Amino acid sequence: MVRPVPRSSFQTDLLHNPVRARQLVEHLRAQGRPVVRLLRKAGLGPKELAQDTASVPFRKVVTLWEEAARLTGDDLLGLHFGTIDKPSVGTPLFYFVRSAETVLQLSELLTRFGRVLGAGIEYYPERLETHNELAWRVHVPPETIGRQTVEHSAADIMTGLRSAAGTRIHPRKLFLQSPPPPKIAELQRVFGCPIAFNAPHNAIRLPPSTLDLPLRTADPHLKALMASQCEVILSKTPRLSLSRQVETHILKQSVTCWPRQEDVARHFGMSRRSFVRRLSDEGTSFRALSERLREALALSLVGETDQQVARIADRLGYSDASAFSAAFRRWYGQSPRQLRATARQAV
Repeated sequence: MVRPVPRSSFQTDLLHNPVRARQLVEHLRAQGRPVVRLLRKAGLGPKELAQDTASVPFRKVVTLWEEAARLTGDDLLGLHFGTIDKPSVGTPLFYFVRSAETVLQLSELLTRFGRVLGAGIEYYPERLETHNELAWRVHVPPETIGRQTVEHSAADIMTGLRSAAGTRIHPRKLFLQSPPPPKIAELQRVFGCPIAFNAPHNAIRLPPSTLDLPLRTADPHLKALMASQCEVILSKTPRLSLSRQVETHILKQSVTCWPRQEDVARHFGMSRRSFVRRLSDEGTSFRALSERLREALALSLVGETDQQVARIADRLGYSDASAFSAAFRRWYGQSPRQLRATARQAV
């Protein structure tokens, strides 16, 4: 029998606050939808959903959004739910960012303190200064594109900005990490700007004149009150390591071909030298990450699919089937064909 795929860090669940997932479930329950079945498919229990801290596996949150879209038949569920202005009751971050005085200040607070909601979404504060972009990335599990979660995050941020400013802000451009949906026109209508899909990260590029717009929700006293609380939460929230991000990116790219180190470094906006140094600081290297992922993927592809060994070798970046077979034998003590034959006999 094929033993389980080795559990490496890329399979470890990132933890996130389920507040938006909980609001989605409540919204669907009010419509009479079978939410118990939905939660079962997502692997979410009522106690998990009731949490107000970053304690729920983000993988389950992403699955919930995708399953909810199937349940409702709304292929743009994430977008549509994101256009509803809904408070994040119970999360200090919501009150904190909405108490900002301008659009710029709100964007700065969100990109700086967004991690208090968990590791599932990572913000890039430097993009605000260099490109007038409110930028972030949704760390969806490798096996899904998570389009519902991505589109919801963009619509949710845009709706919050417009609500706080009291006016329909029009971005210059929207960037989404997910592929285009069947109905692109609906996204263009909601955001009112050109949209680029399959981007390295998500971003709302704002006109410079928008950044100084005052917010009708400004509350300096509340902002000061919530600042210390968010600082404490932030200090206890771990950052997503570069090695974790690299593993996720490799897995995404490996569907077609194994990425080169230079290309991965470029994807993260780094020179090869800086990329090597950053991974070294985390006690690893591109080669070590690739080797671990190849080992795990090789066992899964050999033991659980009918793909030809030559095709698997090519996908994992080996020069030929012989080189892959030698590596596989080193990992598992038998050739791919032997392991596959043993697995089939055990069924």
